Amino acid sequence: MSAAQAASGASSGLLLPSGKILAGGRTDLGSLTHKGYFALARYNANGSLDTSFGRKGKIATPLGVHFGAGMNALVRQPDGKIVAGGSSYNGHNFDFALVRYKPSGAVDTSFGHDGKVTTNFFGGDSISGLALQPNGMIVAVGVAGIVGADGNSGNFALARYKANGSLDQSFGSGGKVQTKIGAVSGASSVVLQPDGKIVVAGSGLARYNSDGSLDPSFGSGGIVTTPPGVVASLALEPDGKIVVAGSSILRYLPDGSLDPSFGSGGQVSLTRNFFGKAVLIQPDGKIVVAGRVGGGGGTLAVARLQQDGSLDTGFGSGGMVVTGFGIAYSEANALARTVGGKLLVAGDSGAGKNLIVGRYNSDGSLDPSFGTGGKVTTSFTVCAVPTLKGKKLSGAKLALKNARCSVGKVSGRGRVVSQSRPAGTWLKVGTKVSIRLR
Repeated sequence: MSAAQAASGASSGLLLPSGKILAGGRTDLGSLTHKGYFALARYNANGSLDTSFGRKGKIATPLGVHFGAGMNALVRQPDGKIVAGGSSYNGHNFDFALVRYKPSGAVDTSFGHDGKVTTNFFGGDSISGLALQPNGMIVAVGVAGIVGADGNSGNFALARYKANGSLDQSFGSGGKVQTKIGAVSGASSVVLQPDGKIVVAGSGLARYNSDGSLDPSFGSGGIVTTPPGVVASLALEPDGKIVVAGSSILRYLPDGSLDPSFGSGGQVSLTRNFFGKAVLIQPDGKIVVAGRVGGGGGTLAVARLQQDGSLDTGFGSGGMVVTGFGIAYSEANALARTVGGKLLVAGDSGAGKNLIVGRYNSDGSLDPSFGTGGKVTTSFTVCAVPTLKGKKLSGAKLALKNARCSVGKVSGRGRVVSQSRPAGTWLKVGTKVSIRLR
Protein backbone atom coordinates (compact mmCIF):
# COMPACT_ATOMS: atom_id res chain seq x y z
CA MET A 1 0.00 0.00 0.00
CA SER A 2 1.46 3.35 -1.00
CA ALA A 3 1.78 6.35 1.27
CA ALA A 4 -0.96 7.98 -0.77
CA GLN A 5 -3.23 5.19 0.43
CA ALA A 6 -1.95 5.26 4.01
CA ALA A 7 -4.47 3.69 6.36
CA SER A 8 -4.96 3.44 10.08
CA GLY A 9 -7.40 1.69 12.36
CA ALA A 10 -8.03 1.80 16.09
CA SER A 11 -7.84 -1.65 17.59
CA SER A 12 -7.37 -0.57 21.15
CA GLY A 13 -8.05 2.33 23.48
CA LEU A 14 -7.50 3.59 27.00
CA LEU A 15 -9.18 6.18 29.18
CA LEU A 16 -6.32 7.79 31.12
CA PRO A 17 -6.61 9.01 34.75
CA SER A 18 -6.27 12.59 33.50
CA GLY A 19 -9.43 12.16 31.43
CA LYS A 20 -7.45 12.12 28.21
CA ILE A 21 -8.08 9.32 25.74
CA LEU A 22 -5.58 7.12 23.94
CA ALA A 23 -6.54 5.23 20.79
CA GLY A 24 -4.27 2.90 18.88
CA GLY A 25 -4.21 0.80 15.77
CA ARG A 26 -2.13 0.59 12.63
CA THR A 27 -1.01 2.79 9.78
CA ASP A 28 0.82 1.99 6.60
CA LEU A 29 3.44 4.29 5.13
CA GLY A 30 5.16 1.28 3.66
CA SER A 31 5.93 2.35 0.11
CA LEU A 32 8.51 4.78 1.46
CA THR A 33 9.91 2.77 4.34
CA HIS A 34 8.84 -0.84 3.62
CA LYS A 35 7.68 -1.15 7.23
CA GLY A 36 4.51 -1.62 9.22
CA TYR A 37 3.60 0.86 11.93
CA PHE A 38 1.97 1.04 15.34
CA ALA A 39 -0.28 4.11 15.36
CA LEU A 40 -1.31 6.08 18.46
CA ALA A 41 -3.39 9.21 18.95
CA ARG A 42 -4.12 10.99 22.23
CA TYR A 43 -7.13 13.21 22.71
CA ASN A 44 -8.15 15.78 25.27
CA ALA A 45 -11.35 15.13 27.20
CA ASN A 46 -13.32 17.18 24.64
CA GLY A 47 -12.10 15.03 21.74
CA SER A 48 -9.51 17.42 20.33
CA LEU A 49 -6.07 16.01 19.60
CA ASP A 50 -3.63 16.54 22.45
CA THR A 51 -0.81 18.40 20.68
CA SER A 52 1.58 17.80 23.61
CA PHE A 53 1.67 14.11 22.65
CA GLY A 54 3.94 12.85 19.87
CA ARG A 55 3.60 14.83 16.65
CA LYS A 56 0.64 17.13 17.25
CA GLY A 57 -1.24 14.35 19.00
CA LYS A 58 -0.21 11.41 16.84
CA ILE A 59 2.60 8.85 16.75
CA ALA A 60 3.50 6.16 14.22
CA THR A 61 6.23 3.72 15.23
CA PRO A 62 7.83 1.59 12.48
CA LEU A 63 8.08 -2.16 13.03
CA GLY A 64 9.30 -4.88 10.71
CA VAL A 65 9.11 -4.84 6.94
CA HIS A 66 5.44 -5.40 6.09
CA PHE A 67 2.38 -3.16 6.16
CA GLY A 68 0.31 -5.93 7.77
CA ALA A 69 1.98 -5.28 11.12
CA GLY A 70 -0.11 -3.29 13.56
CA MET A 71 -1.27 -2.61 17.09
CA ASN A 72 -4.13 -4.54 18.68
CA ALA A 73 -3.89 -3.86 22.43
CA LEU A 74 -2.85 -1.24 24.97
CA VAL A 75 -2.18 -1.29 28.70
CA ARG A 76 -1.07 1.51 31.04
CA GLN A 77 1.54 1.01 33.74
CA PRO A 78 1.22 2.78 37.13
CA ASP A 79 4.11 5.07 36.17
CA GLY A 80 2.14 6.32 33.18
CA LYS A 81 4.07 4.43 30.54
CA ILE A 82 2.01 2.72 27.85
CA VAL A 83 2.67 -0.78 26.50
CA ALA A 84 1.26 -1.53 23.05
CA GLY A 85 0.99 -5.01 21.58
CA GLY A 86 0.40 -6.37 18.10
CA SER A 87 2.47 -7.94 15.34
CA SER A 88 5.62 -7.28 13.37
CA TYR A 89 6.95 -8.92 10.22
CA ASN A 90 10.71 -9.68 10.09
CA GLY A 91 10.86 -10.66 6.43
CA HIS A 92 10.06 -14.31 7.13
CA ASN A 93 7.48 -14.47 9.93
CA PHE A 94 4.95 -12.41 11.82
CA ASP A 95 5.91 -12.23 15.51
CA PHE A 96 4.41 -11.02 18.76
CA ALA A 97 5.45 -7.35 19.04
CA LEU A 98 5.51 -4.95 21.98
CA VAL A 99 6.44 -1.27 22.12
CA ARG A 100 6.58 0.81 25.30
CA TYR A 101 5.99 4.56 25.26
CA LYS A 102 6.74 7.26 27.78
CA PRO A 103 3.78 9.46 28.83
CA SER A 104 4.98 12.05 26.30
CA GLY A 105 4.61 9.55 23.48
CA ALA A 106 8.33 8.99 23.01
CA VAL A 107 9.41 5.37 22.67
CA ASP A 108 10.93 4.15 25.96
CA THR A 109 14.35 2.84 24.93
CA SER A 110 14.87 1.18 28.34
CA PHE A 111 12.35 -1.48 27.28
CA GLY A 112 13.54 -4.44 25.22
CA HIS A 113 15.73 -3.35 22.30
CA ASP A 114 15.33 0.39 21.80
CA GLY A 115 11.81 0.23 23.19
CA LYS A 116 10.62 -2.78 21.19
CA VAL A 117 10.28 -6.52 21.83
CA THR A 118 9.42 -9.30 19.37
CA THR A 119 8.71 -12.94 20.22
CA ASN A 120 8.40 -15.85 17.81
CA PHE A 121 6.23 -18.92 18.32
CA PHE A 122 5.55 -20.51 14.90
CA GLY A 123 5.52 -17.52 12.59
CA GLY A 124 2.15 -15.97 11.80
CA ASP A 125 2.04 -14.80 15.42
CA SER A 126 0.17 -11.76 16.73
CA ILE A 127 -0.79 -10.23 20.08
CA SER A 128 -4.52 -9.51 20.52
CA GLY A 129 -4.74 -8.73 24.24
CA LEU A 130 -2.60 -7.42 27.10
CA ALA A 131 -2.92 -7.43 30.88
CA LEU A 132 -0.67 -5.96 33.57
CA GLN A 133 -0.06 -7.95 36.73
CA PRO A 134 0.31 -6.15 40.11
CA ASN A 135 4.02 -7.07 40.15
CA GLY A 136 4.58 -5.24 36.85
CA MET A 137 4.70 -8.36 34.67
CA ILE A 138 3.03 -8.02 31.26
CA VAL A 139 0.82 -10.86 30.01
CA ALA A 140 0.28 -10.94 26.25
CA VAL A 141 -2.13 -13.27 24.46
CA GLY A 142 -2.88 -13.91 20.82
CA VAL A 143 -2.40 -16.47 18.09
CA ALA A 144 0.66 -18.60 17.40
CA GLY A 145 1.00 -19.77 13.83
CA ILE A 146 -1.15 -19.36 10.78
CA VAL A 147 -0.66 -23.11 10.45
CA GLY A 148 0.15 -24.94 13.64
CA ALA A 149 2.56 -27.84 14.11
CA ASP A 150 -0.31 -30.31 13.77
CA GLY A 151 -1.38 -28.95 10.39
CA ASN A 152 -4.40 -27.09 11.77
CA SER A 153 -4.78 -23.35 12.19
CA GLY A 154 -2.99 -21.71 15.07
CA ASN A 155 -2.87 -22.04 18.84
CA PHE A 156 -3.77 -19.94 21.83
CA ALA A 157 -0.48 -18.17 22.59
CA LEU A 158 0.54 -16.53 25.86
CA ALA A 159 3.79 -14.84 26.79
CA ARG A 160 4.76 -13.10 30.01
CA TYR A 161 7.36 -10.36 30.12
CA LYS A 162 9.26 -8.70 32.91
CA ALA A 163 9.11 -4.93 33.29
CA ASN A 164 12.25 -4.58 31.15
CA GLY A 165 10.70 -6.52 28.26
CA SER A 166 12.55 -9.81 28.76
CA LEU A 167 10.55 -13.04 28.83
CA ASP A 168 9.72 -14.35 32.31
CA GLN A 169 11.39 -17.76 32.34
CA SER A 170 9.19 -18.92 35.25
CA PHE A 171 6.08 -18.76 33.05
CA GLY A 172 5.22 -21.76 30.89
CA SER A 173 8.21 -22.89 28.83
CA GLY A 174 10.77 -20.12 28.68
CA GLY A 175 8.10 -17.47 29.15
CA LYS A 176 5.66 -18.86 26.56
CA VAL A 177 2.56 -21.08 26.57
CA GLN A 178 0.59 -22.60 23.69
CA THR A 179 -2.81 -24.30 23.87
CA LYS A 180 -4.79 -25.92 21.08
CA ILE A 181 -8.58 -25.53 21.34
CA GLY A 182 -10.26 -27.14 18.36
CA ALA A 183 -9.05 -27.15 14.77
CA VAL A 184 -8.99 -23.36 14.47
CA SER A 185 -7.48 -21.75 17.51
CA GLY A 186 -6.37 -18.33 18.69
CA ALA A 187 -6.81 -15.96 21.64
CA SER A 188 -8.44 -12.53 21.41
CA SER A 189 -8.68 -11.16 24.95
CA VAL A 190 -7.34 -11.61 28.48
CA VAL A 191 -8.33 -10.62 32.01
CA LEU A 192 -6.68 -11.30 35.36
CA GLN A 193 -8.69 -12.63 38.28
CA PRO A 194 -8.03 -11.18 41.76
CA ASP A 195 -6.39 -14.50 42.73
CA GLY A 196 -3.86 -14.12 39.91
CA LYS A 197 -5.36 -16.66 37.56
CA ILE A 198 -5.42 -15.71 33.88
CA VAL A 199 -8.63 -16.04 31.83
CA VAL A 200 -8.22 -16.02 28.05
CA ALA A 201 -10.94 -15.97 25.39
CA GLY A 202 -10.83 -16.63 21.66
CA SER A 203 -11.84 -19.77 19.83
CA GLY A 204 -12.84 -20.99 23.29
CA LEU A 205 -12.09 -20.15 26.91
CA ALA A 206 -9.10 -21.18 28.97
CA ARG A 207 -7.98 -20.40 32.49
CA TYR A 208 -4.36 -20.59 33.55
CA ASN A 209 -2.63 -20.57 36.90
CA SER A 210 -0.12 -17.81 37.49
CA ASP A 211 2.73 -20.06 36.32
CA GLY A 212 1.08 -20.62 32.92
CA SER A 213 -0.28 -24.12 33.61
CA LEU A 214 -3.92 -24.80 32.80
CA ASP A 215 -6.26 -24.61 35.79
CA PRO A 216 -7.93 -28.06 36.10
CA SER A 217 -10.77 -26.59 38.23
CA PHE A 218 -12.06 -24.69 35.20
CA GLY A 219 -14.12 -26.42 32.52
CA SER A 220 -12.47 -29.61 31.29
CA GLY A 221 -8.82 -29.53 32.26
CA GLY A 222 -8.78 -25.74 32.14
CA ILE A 223 -10.58 -25.40 28.80
CA VAL A 224 -14.17 -24.52 27.88
CA THR A 225 -15.44 -25.06 24.36
CA THR A 226 -17.76 -22.17 23.51
CA PRO A 227 -20.74 -22.35 21.11
CA PRO A 228 -19.85 -21.81 17.45
CA GLY A 229 -18.50 -18.35 16.67
CA VAL A 230 -15.33 -16.54 17.60
CA VAL A 231 -15.19 -14.92 21.03
CA ALA A 232 -13.54 -11.51 20.72
CA SER A 233 -13.67 -10.07 24.24
CA LEU A 234 -14.39 -10.80 27.87
CA ALA A 235 -14.93 -9.14 31.24
CA LEU A 236 -15.16 -10.30 34.85
CA GLU A 237 -18.12 -9.54 37.06
CA PRO A 238 -17.45 -8.81 40.77
CA ASP A 239 -18.82 -12.24 41.76
CA GLY A 240 -16.34 -14.02 39.47
CA LYS A 241 -18.71 -14.71 36.59
CA ILE A 242 -17.20 -14.34 33.13
CA VAL A 243 -18.97 -12.45 30.33
CA VAL A 244 -17.72 -13.04 26.78
CA ALA A 245 -18.84 -11.49 23.53
CA GLY A 246 -18.43 -12.22 19.86
CA SER A 247 -21.12 -13.56 17.57
CA SER A 248 -23.10 -14.17 20.79
CA ILE A 249 -22.91 -12.88 24.36
CA LEU A 250 -22.43 -15.57 27.00
CA ARG A 251 -21.95 -15.68 30.73
CA TYR A 252 -20.09 -18.41 32.58
CA LEU A 253 -19.97 -19.30 36.24
CA PRO A 254 -16.52 -19.24 37.88
CA ASP A 255 -16.10 -22.99 37.23
CA GLY A 256 -16.58 -22.53 33.47
CA SER A 257 -20.15 -23.78 33.19
CA LEU A 258 -22.74 -21.60 31.43
CA ASP A 259 -24.85 -19.45 33.77
CA PRO A 260 -28.50 -20.56 33.35
CA SER A 261 -29.76 -17.26 34.82
CA PHE A 262 -28.42 -15.36 31.80
CA GLY A 263 -30.36 -15.23 28.53
CA SER A 264 -31.30 -18.66 27.21
CA GLY A 265 -29.16 -21.20 28.99
CA GLY A 266 -26.34 -18.68 29.43
CA GLN A 267 -26.40 -17.26 25.92
CA VAL A 268 -27.84 -14.13 24.25
CA SER A 269 -27.92 -13.59 20.49
CA LEU A 270 -28.71 -10.08 19.33
CA THR A 271 -30.46 -9.26 16.08
CA ARG A 272 -28.98 -7.53 13.01
CA ASN A 273 -25.90 -9.73 12.92
CA PHE A 274 -24.34 -8.05 15.95
CA PHE A 275 -20.72 -8.93 16.73
CA GLY A 276 -19.25 -7.79 20.04
CA LYS A 277 -15.57 -6.83 20.24
CA ALA A 278 -15.42 -5.17 23.67
CA VAL A 279 -17.28 -5.76 26.96
CA LEU A 280 -17.65 -3.59 30.06
CA ILE A 281 -19.48 -4.22 33.34
CA GLN A 282 -21.04 -1.04 34.78
CA PRO A 283 -21.07 -0.43 38.55
CA ASP A 284 -24.83 -1.15 38.53
CA GLY A 285 -24.17 -4.56 36.97
CA LYS A 286 -25.43 -3.72 33.50
CA ILE A 287 -23.34 -5.13 30.65
CA VAL A 288 -22.20 -2.92 27.77
CA VAL A 289 -20.99 -4.55 24.56
CA ALA A 290 -19.49 -2.63 21.64
CA GLY A 291 -18.70 -3.88 18.15
CA ARG A 292 -20.61 -3.75 14.89
CA VAL A 293 -23.82 -4.76 13.17
CA GLY A 294 -24.15 -5.95 9.60
CA GLY A 295 -21.30 -8.40 9.22
CA GLY A 296 -17.86 -7.65 7.79
CA GLY A 297 -18.99 -4.41 6.13
CA GLY A 298 -20.99 -3.24 9.11
CA THR A 299 -21.55 -0.18 11.25
CA LEU A 300 -20.36 0.59 14.78
CA ALA A 301 -22.88 -0.52 17.39
CA VAL A 302 -23.18 -0.48 21.19
CA ALA A 303 -25.67 -2.55 23.18
CA ARG A 304 -26.51 -2.56 26.89
CA LEU A 305 -27.95 -5.57 28.69
CA GLN A 306 -29.54 -6.09 32.07
CA GLN A 307 -28.01 -8.64 34.43
CA ASP A 308 -30.39 -11.32 33.15
CA GLY A 309 -29.25 -10.77 29.55
CA SER A 310 -32.29 -8.84 28.36
CA LEU A 311 -31.67 -5.64 26.43
CA ASP A 312 -31.85 -2.45 28.51
CA THR A 313 -34.64 -0.52 26.77
CA GLY A 314 -33.52 2.69 28.49
CA PHE A 315 -30.42 2.70 26.31
CA GLY A 316 -30.57 3.92 22.72
CA SER A 317 -33.32 2.35 20.64
CA GLY A 318 -34.51 -0.75 22.43
CA GLY A 319 -31.12 -1.31 24.05
CA MET A 320 -28.83 -0.65 21.08
CA VAL A 321 -27.16 2.33 19.39
CA VAL A 322 -25.84 2.22 15.83
CA THR A 323 -23.49 5.03 14.80
CA GLY A 324 -22.11 5.76 11.36
CA PHE A 325 -18.87 7.68 10.93
CA GLY A 326 -19.42 8.91 7.38
CA ILE A 327 -17.66 5.94 5.76
CA ALA A 328 -19.27 2.69 4.67
CA TYR A 329 -17.58 0.52 7.30
CA SER A 330 -16.98 1.14 11.01
CA GLU A 331 -16.63 -0.91 14.18
CA ALA A 332 -15.74 -0.49 17.85
CA ASN A 333 -12.81 -2.44 19.29
CA ALA A 334 -12.38 -0.84 22.72
CA LEU A 335 -14.74 0.42 25.39
CA ALA A 336 -14.38 2.53 28.56
CA ARG A 337 -16.58 4.37 31.07
CA THR A 338 -15.79 7.86 32.33
CA VAL A 339 -16.05 8.97 35.96
CA GLY A 340 -19.28 10.73 35.03
CA GLY A 341 -20.80 7.57 33.59
CA LYS A 342 -20.39 8.36 29.90
CA LEU A 343 -19.30 5.61 27.53
CA LEU A 344 -16.29 5.88 25.23
CA VAL A 345 -15.71 3.62 22.25
CA ALA A 346 -12.65 3.46 20.00
CA GLY A 347 -12.41 1.65 16.71
CA ASP A 348 -11.78 2.05 13.01
CA SER A 349 -13.70 3.10 9.92
CA GLY A 350 -13.33 2.71 6.20
CA ALA A 351 -11.89 -0.81 6.55
CA GLY A 352 -9.00 0.49 8.66
CA LYS A 353 -8.55 3.93 7.09
CA ASN A 354 -9.26 6.01 10.20
CA LEU A 355 -9.10 5.90 13.97
CA ILE A 356 -12.54 6.71 15.38
CA VAL A 357 -13.70 7.60 18.90
CA GLY A 358 -17.27 8.20 20.08
CA ARG A 359 -18.67 9.31 23.41
CA TYR A 360 -22.20 8.52 24.58
CA ASN A 361 -24.34 9.77 27.42
CA SER A 362 -25.71 7.18 29.83
CA ASP A 363 -28.93 6.91 27.81
CA GLY A 364 -27.01 6.03 24.64
CA SER A 365 -27.30 9.42 22.95
CA LEU A 366 -24.13 10.88 21.46
CA ASP A 367 -22.50 13.50 23.68
CA PRO A 368 -22.45 16.75 21.65
CA SER A 369 -19.73 18.24 23.87
CA PHE A 370 -17.26 15.68 22.49
CA GLY A 371 -15.62 16.14 19.11
CA THR A 372 -18.15 16.90 16.40
CA GLY A 373 -21.56 15.77 17.56
CA GLY A 374 -20.02 13.15 19.83
CA LYS A 375 -17.64 11.71 17.24
CA VAL A 376 -13.96 12.07 16.33
CA THR A 377 -12.23 10.72 13.22
CA THR A 378 -8.44 10.78 12.87
CA SER A 379 -6.43 9.83 9.81
CA PHE A 380 -2.70 9.25 9.67
CA THR A 381 -2.64 10.13 5.97
CA VAL A 382 0.14 12.70 5.54
CA CYS A 383 2.68 14.07 3.12
CA ALA A 384 5.38 11.54 4.00
CA VAL A 385 8.43 13.08 2.32
CA PRO A 386 10.24 10.48 0.17
CA THR A 387 13.93 10.17 -0.57
CA LEU A 388 14.54 12.00 -3.84
CA LYS A 389 18.33 12.05 -4.12
CA GLY A 390 19.54 10.47 -7.37
CA LYS A 391 16.18 10.57 -9.11
CA LYS A 392 15.52 12.32 -12.40
CA LEU A 393 12.98 15.16 -12.30
CA SER A 394 10.16 12.97 -13.63
CA GLY A 395 10.84 10.32 -11.03
CA ALA A 396 11.04 12.88 -8.24
CA LYS A 397 7.71 14.40 -9.24
CA LEU A 398 6.05 10.99 -9.30
CA ALA A 399 7.48 10.08 -5.88
CA LEU A 400 6.19 13.33 -4.39
CA LYS A 401 2.75 12.79 -5.89
CA ASN A 402 2.56 9.23 -4.54
CA ALA A 403 3.59 10.53 -1.10
CA ARG A 404 0.77 13.12 -1.14
CA CYS A 405 3.28 15.97 -1.31
CA SER A 406 3.59 18.54 -4.10
CA VAL A 407 6.51 19.92 -6.10
CA GLY A 408 7.94 23.23 -4.98
CA LYS A 409 10.72 25.23 -6.63
CA VAL A 410 12.91 23.23 -9.04
CA SER A 411 16.42 24.33 -9.91
CA GLY A 412 19.16 22.82 -12.06
CA ARG A 413 19.16 19.86 -14.42
CA GLY A 414 20.03 16.17 -14.25
CA ARG A 415 19.40 14.22 -11.06
CA VAL A 416 18.28 15.38 -7.61
CA VAL A 417 21.13 16.31 -5.28
CA SER A 418 19.13 17.92 -2.46
CA GLN A 419 15.57 18.53 -1.25
CA SER A 420 14.10 21.22 1.00
CA ARG A 421 12.31 18.78 3.33
CA PRO A 422 14.11 15.81 4.94
CA ALA A 423 13.06 12.35 3.81
CA GLY A 424 10.78 10.63 6.29
CA THR A 425 9.30 13.89 7.57
CA TRP A 426 5.52 13.94 8.08
CA LEU A 427 3.88 17.11 6.87
CA LYS A 428 0.43 18.34 5.93
CA VAL A 429 -0.94 16.73 2.76
CA GLY A 430 0.05 18.83 -0.25
CA THR A 431 3.14 20.38 1.32
CA LYS A 432 5.58 21.68 -1.31
CA VAL A 433 9.04 20.15 -1.46
CA SER A 434 11.65 22.10 -3.45
CA ILE A 435 14.37 20.16 -5.22
CA ARG A 436 17.76 20.98 -6.66
CA LEU A 437 19.22 18.97 -9.55
CA ARG A 438 22.68 18.77 -11.05
